Amino acid sequence: MAGRRVRTPIRLGAAAVSAAAALALMTTVVETTGASAAPDAPTDLAAAVRAVSDPASTQYRHFWTPEQIAPYLPAATSARSAARGHMVHPQRIEGVESPGCSKYFGQYAANSYPAMGGVVAPLAVCGYTPEQLRSAYDTDGQAGHGVTVAVLGAYASPTMPGDADKYAQDHGDSAFRDGQYEQNATPDGWTLQSACDVDSWASEEALDIEAVHAMAPQASVLYVGADSCQDSDMLTALGRIVANRSADVVTASWGSPLHEASGDEPADVIAVYERLFQLAALEGITVDFSSGDCGANAPDSGCGAGSGSSRLQTIFPASDPWVTAVGGTSLAIGDDGETLWQSAWGTRAWQLQGAEWKPMGWVFGGGGGAAEDFAQPWYQAGHVPDQVADTLLTGAAGTAPRRVVPDISLAADPFTGMLIGQTRSEGGGPARYGESAIGGTSLAAPLLAGLEADMAARAGTRDGVCGLGFLNPALYRLDGTQYIRDVTGGPGATGQVYPPISGVPAVYAGFGDDTPLAATPGYDTATGLGAPGDDFTAAPDRSIDR
Repeated sequence: MAGRRVRTPIRLGAAAVSAAAALALMTTVVETTGASAAPDAPTDLAAAVRAVSDPASTQYRHFWTPEQIAPYLPAATSARSAARGHMVHPQRIEGVESPGCSKYFGQYAANSYPAMGGVVAPLAVCGYTPEQLRSAYDTDGQAGHGVTVAVLGAYASPTMPGDADKYAQDHGDSAFRDGQYEQNATPDGWTLQSACDVDSWASEEALDIEAVHAMAPQASVLYVGADSCQDSDMLTALGRIVANRSADVVTASWGSPLHEASGDEPADVIAVYERLFQLAALEGITVDFSSGDCGANAPDSGCGAGSGSSRLQTIFPASDPWVTAVGGTSLAIGDDGETLWQSAWGTRAWQLQGAEWKPMGWVFGGGGGAAEDFAQPWYQAGHVPDQVADTLLTGAAGTAPRRVVPDISLAADPFTGMLIGQTRSEGGGPARYGESAIGGTSLAAPLLAGLEADMAARAGTRDGVCGLGFLNPALYRLDGTQYIRDVTGGPGATGQVYPPISGVPAVYAGFGDDTPLAATPGYDTATGLGAPGDDFTAAPDRSIDR
């Protein structure tokens, strides 16, 4: 069954790092998918996308209509008999309720645990609330009114939007109003539920929807669930969004390496994804993908081995130059709701054995680096250092400057993650609603999508479209401004202590080690341009003047 693999949602729960399973974040399921080749497009399609996406262009935000893009839509992609491509699964570690934690960073010191390097660490954050995250990312009262965000996943949760409503109300926000939430899924057509781990996708849905709603409480949310985690079904679901222009922003928290021990992603499957991304941009749809939770996807790491990665590399679709790749940070929010510090997200952990911390090694971190399969896009030229763009993660020189990810980074460290609510069964027991801290770039992407909804609402409509389209050209024009906060590596603490749970010993989780990726001044492979800065929701307007 060579040449087949999975795509996986990307989500981490802080508690699970305590277990040995924390080293196996990505699951490889061998299955096939089908994808039809995209029809011929005009040779200037990429130029047309650039024209409507670049703030320097006179055609900026003069988007195409669904009728105009219709001739260039890929053919149906759901025929599994012509199977090629891969499957996609959640890349995550589940969270559980913490028995002892801090409501904000540094609230409590872990005085009953051994010091690390002579320093008493704080107890890990319980999970940030929507109010804390809106404050830290300076939403400035924006709420995404009039904007629709689509969450692209597989299957559908039987307890949504009820869980999201309860979560919002329990944390001082409003539940979805009538018509604000829509779920587009077809249970009668679902297949491969066991191979795709249907419960994992339900957890992913809860995370994504609650994160979007937290950052843009007035935005409409459309959940689109594919019939399986196969590429063919994912492409069909994405194609429906694009064909109907069903949303202004699309967020997706799944991905995998293009080159795995079981085989490479077929070129025609990549081409169909890329065509849909380009058409989405032409219509004014912003598309975000998580950059991954395994750093450089080293085959000898626990997470890299779990994904079947054959060498150091980035993950797809985040590596595609027509989407915004969202990386991860560790985020310290103080008791006043303000950001104390940020660092690149990368976790090296120690487990308490007796009175000593014993090394567990490097566990996980945000994905990034030069993508061997894609050339450098125009918007990265002059912003990404030449040495970074010219050097693959393997250390080999690229044939020409490469696309480098991520583009921007938000909270992803599960030890400084977001509190998420979901109804589920633990250990075969009865299903119940509970809350836990969840992280991963699976969190970072929907957080950004919510901010983008705020941005789009603030920017207003143009030609009747309330959308910003492909955001990267505007983001890179903001390099070095107050709207992008450069993340330079040095965290304000060395780590946190996560108390023991269910017989699993306590864990000390360090900050800022995403080796070989590193946060440095300016663009870097660990955090990209950096994190959203002051008044970020006004950034698109400001980019036009640069």
